[in-house]
Amino acid sequence: MVADSALSADDLTLVNNHLNSLGGQFIATAQDSATLTLLTNYSGQVDALKKLKIADVPVTLCYDRFPGEGRSTACPKNATEKQGGAACQLVAQAFLYVSKTADFAIQNGGGCRSDIVAGNLSYNGAITMLPFANLIVTLKMTGAQVKQVLEEALDYGLSAGGSSGAYPYASGLRFDVNCNMSKGSRFSNMEVNSRLTGTWTAIDPLKNYTLGTNSYTAAGKDGYVSFASVQASLVNLQIDYAEGLVTYAKAVGTLTIPPLSDWSTQAYTNKVGVSFGAGARTASPTEGTPAPTTAPTASPTASNTTSPQGSVTVTKVVGTMAMEVANCTAFTGMPGVEGAVAAGFASAIGVAASSVKVTLSCPSRRLASGLLARRLADAVNAAYEITIPAGSTTITAASVTSVIVSAGATGLTSAIATIMTAANIGGVNLKVTSVSRPETNIFVSTPSTTLSTTSSASISTSTPNSSSGTESKSSSGAESRLSSTWISQLIAVCLGIMGSQAVAC
Repeated sequence: MVADSALSADDLTLVNNHLNSLGGQFIATAQDSATLTLLTNYSGQVDALKKLKIADVPVTLCYDRFPGEGRSTACPKNATEKQGGAACQLVAQAFLYVSKTADFAIQNGGGCRSDIVAGNLSYNGAITMLPFANLIVTLKMTGAQVKQVLEEALDYGLSAGGSSGAYPYASGLRFDVNCNMSKGSRFSNMEVNSRLTGTWTAIDPLKNYTLGTNSYTAAGKDGYVSFASVQASLVNLQIDYAEGLVTYAKAVGTLTIPPLSDWSTQAYTNKVGVSFGAGARTASPTEGTPAPTTAPTASPTASNTTSPQGSVTVTKVVGTMAMEVANCTAFTGMPGVEGAVAAGFASAIGVAASSVKVTLSCPSRRLASGLLARRLADAVNAAYEITIPAGSTTITAASVTSVIVSAGATGLTSAIATIMTAANIGGVNLKVTSVSRPETNIFVSTPSTTLSTTSSASISTSTPNSSSGTESKSSSGAESRLSSTWISQLIAVCLGIMGSQAVAC
């Protein structure tokens, strides 16, 4: 055997274990000259084939086994800690694509070997990612058996004598994982979306499902013991598992990070009990937006009988978001990111998308610790600037509840994440770390005819002011000028400045 490079320690262990399981005797022999001649004749053709482009890769798909294990050579460890690696998730999706009769596909994390780096995927990249002589097969199992085999695999991955490569990735099947629980209780909220063509429903323990996987795990290896008990149902598709990825890549043309709601691992808790979030099950254009977290305090003495209204002319919000992504430039260069965020804001406010401007950039940072620190800062930080439309925009109370510019940094984090999820832009976990004072003040016009009360009403609100603690203003149908460090003032203005009500922002 001629190797291009030395085997890693993990690979050596796998090879030795496999050879030992075969038995017999291995005898070293001299190289055969005729065989070497044939290999030489074909080597040039093989090298040329390896370089052929299969698909575009706009942003790096990170590799990992267990979430947050840190196997990737292109992404920071925290890029995979919530739901695992996008690379193996995509491989599972490719297997589902070529397993035409399967409801879902399962791939062990160790069967994947590398990141899918931004640029393009070649044949060599596909083989590097999936280097083993595995074939894609299908099996039939009940929902209860599927849970059992996943529990077995995870237990093997957590055991001292096992391998982290047992960690399961799936497409068309998703679940919550708690490694801190005992075997048999680590998987919960298991759901199936057959071939990703319908909706997610709870897995039926009694129903028979068809699943695609690779021939290695299908034989009960890597802890997938129960796969070996359903060999009578096995159908060999005679598709090399690397060729499965190639076929899928050619079909789609561009390899992108799958929507986070379709990832197999949703909520994840590691073996010491640290939880990394609830996944993306409920992400949608409306459900992902929380209520404002810095709502104004109010003590009304009467209720409104009509919806209050106000008009916002212009505001600009700037700040910084911390993103768990290896390359900030790659994120901001994603096709449609800025447009998707702008469209989401415009839709929520009820204006044309062309009137909302969104700019994302990757500023360099001069840090005392030098070049490495600057590179790290550039790798995980991006600046944003959002301009909400100029001109008179009327916002009613009904629409305010769905306005995504929620209170402060927390609300804006959720807002942008929700918009990107709705636009199928995934694989980037972001957190808005600050919201600065708007560069342009907010002007509000408050028609007195839009508010009606059964008796006199008085609502007071307060927000800290950077120069004088708390600033108070009042409005009685005239134009009122306000400025604040929080974007939540937009909602406060729309809900609070009506008629004779008093407001402090």
